[in-house]
Amino acid sequence: MREPRHLGTAERLKILSSLLNGEDRSVSPFADAELGALLVHQMRSSVAAALREDAPESDKALSEIDVALSSQGIATFAELFEHPSPPKEVLGEVRRYAKHLMEGGPGMFPTDLARVIYALSELCAAKAGKGSLPSRQGATATHFGRWCLAQGWLDDRTRTIVRQLLD
Repeated sequence: MREPRHLGTAERLKILSSLLNGEDRSVSPFADAELGALLVHQMRSSVAAALREDAPESDKALSEIDVALSSQGIATFAELFEHPSPPKEVLGEVRRYAKHLMEGGPGMFPTDLARVIYALSELCAAKAGKGSLPSRQGATATHFGRWCLAQGWLDDRTRTIVRQLLD
């Protein structure tokens, strides 16, 4: 499996800054109700299928992601983010996937929706590595979670996931 590209603190802080400053919000063609419905759909979607559509990885790497997910009984994004010990390599790929979607802009994928997926992967990674992450990265993940909770269009299940990851 291809090793997920490490995101340094500076890159994480740049993404966090864009979240907190609401960059790209003015160009979003989506209303809150639409974003909420799209989020519910995304959370019910297959992680493997999404990564497969977006992935520059080889078939072998995708097969390894499939094995990592199926061995943990994970199929959807919601199941990944709710899992007590999600595969770290999959979280890294989901973070890369969400970052790619954010960079594509709202014409490719709703930016705020991509931000939520990114934030959830950060929160999961921080929780999975609790005690081993530098405090700055943990604090960044906490800010991502707070940003998510401030979004009025988050559905109840996703809001619950964020709160559990922040605990």
